[in-house]
Amino acid sequence: MENRSKYEQNLQSDDPFIRNMYEDLEKRIQVYENNGNDKSEHAQWKDAAGVIIVMSMITLFLAATLI
Repeated sequence: MENRSKYEQNLQSDDPFIRNMYEDLEKRIQVYENNGNDKSEHAQWKDAAGVIIVMSMITLFLAATLI
């Protein structure tokens, strides 16, 4: 019994439609892996500042009403 994954089996399929779909997928994955790493953006403190302020105000309000 062969230990090939379903992905590898479909890449080597006798059906040209299936094989072409998986070859296209393989090309798209390679392009994404080569180009996608440079364009990633990370969250900054300024992105979360508004949410942190609102949460702090709600927390202070609830703490003040419970005391």
